Amino acid sequence: MVNLFVLGMAGILTSLLFKQFSMVCISLAVSLHQLYTLEMYQRDARLRKMKKSMLRMKRRIDRLERRIGGDRDV
Repeated sequence: MVNLFVLGMAGILTSLLFKQFSMVCISLAVSLHQLYTLEMYQRDARLRKMKKSMLRMKRRIDRLERRIGGDRDV
């Protein structure tokens, strides 16, 4: 009788520990996914900023070329 009680309690504790462990794993997976997503958004923002900067520089170069007398290949 006592052995069955102890085994039942051990089973319940094991089940609770497994549930806690699985919740921690799920939480970790969600956190890692959020971190990855944030990294991708930041990377995309950096790429957009670089593209914008390059277009601005291209416009400046075009303006300077027009100012000095047209397109001349150097």
